[in-house]
Amino acid sequence: MATIAKISNGASAASALNYALGQDRPMHEKTEQWLQDNQLERPVELTNCRAVAVGGTNGIDPFIAKEQFDVIRQLHNQTKESNQVLRITQSFALDELNPKVQKDWQKANDLGVELAENLYPNHQSAVYTHLDGKNHVLHNHIIVNKVNLETGKKLREQK
Repeated sequence: MATIAKISNGASAASALNYALGQDRPMHEKTEQWLQDNQLERPVELTNCRAVAVGGTNGIDPFIAKEQFDVIRQLHNQTKESNQVLRITQSFALDELNPKVQKDWQKANDLGVELAENLYPNHQSAVYTHLDGKNHVLHNHIIVNKVNLETGKKLREQK
């Protein structure tokens, strides 16, 4: 069963999205070696990224999500440079999704997209699947634009 490991606010959408995609950032050396040892290759469009699978909700293209999030913030006059996104880390047990099975990379991402659609149906979300870290556990970085597509109001969490 998937676990929500962490939920936090992100001041900057650009920073959160840049980290999650990891474009033009090399994968950790140990992760690269692990991929080679297990004869696994990342999808061609992700060879220069830390993410191994990507997805989005409400028309989001994970490669240009920064710009798409910004358009909605501008449209609804929510241009304050703080508290722009919600960051969710969703992880999967090794016996649930196997990082050595490439089809499971996309399955993990699909489950992240489904979670974002169910929890935040009126918000843009970008989902980036990683397998770095200890034991190479598959996990998603889900970045949710706090601006509601319908109302233009910002998401506020209940404490």
